[in-house]
Amino acid sequence: MILRDNYNIKGYHLEKSLLSFHDCKHILKQTTTHNETTKEFPYSDCDTVRIFNFEYDPRLILEVAHKITGKNYESWMQKVNIRNRYDGSGEYYHQDFWWRKDEDLPNEVYMQCFVALTDLRFCPLMLFEGSHNKLLDHEMFLDKTGISKYKVKNNDLDKLTNLKTVHMHQGDALFFNYLLVHGSSSNPFQYDQPRAVFQLKEVGKSTDKSNFDMRKHKEIEILQKFIDYKKGQNSKPWGYTK
Repeated sequence: MILRDNYNIKGYHLEKSLLSFHDCKHILKQTTTHNETTKEFPYSDCDTVRIFNFEYDPRLILEVAHKITGKNYESWMQKVNIRNRYDGSGEYYHQDFWWRKDEDLPNEVYMQCFVALTDLRFCPLMLFEGSHNKLLDHEMFLDKTGISKYKVKNNDLDKLTNLKTVHMHQGDALFFNYLLVHGSSSNPFQYDQPRAVFQLKEVGKSTDKSNFDMRKHKEIEILQKFIDYKKGQNSKPWGYTK
């Protein structure tokens, strides 16, 4: 009960050394790439590959998730973010539930597990402890690779307090509420900072992956506005500041 109470208050739980050195290396070796779309100007020269669907039995992770809430979970999506040296893109502060808010399932069905595949000495995960009590308003933007992301609007972000830096070593696993506001910086250092993400949901609950297709089409739509603006065919697109 103490573990569950702390999780409910803070919005997260850090499980130290959950995955072994061998497990972390296995995940990195077994990653497969999935090229979602070919980008056009101004992102045509950027690498747009995201890494998904690595082979790993998440049994240990599901056991800890059950220990935290008493619920039975399954992993419905797994991905690796290499956060490669010198130019790995950061994550603006956001809530994962924003992507699932239009489904019929409540936030309580979900949980995320964030695993350090190496010692995260640089660009560690940062979070606002206790920020999981309500859904904040977000806005879409495109990062430097042309991938669409959401971030908490500045007016709401400015009101948050209790920012924590999560210091994680290889194999540590952070379990957190889908409403917890979190993010991390880009990686300007000489070492890759790979991390794995396990998206968990209660067993028997059906979630919709089609929003990834909608996200891809939205990216193309925004990029097309930039292209048309450069050609003088429309007004200044949203988010264009020059």
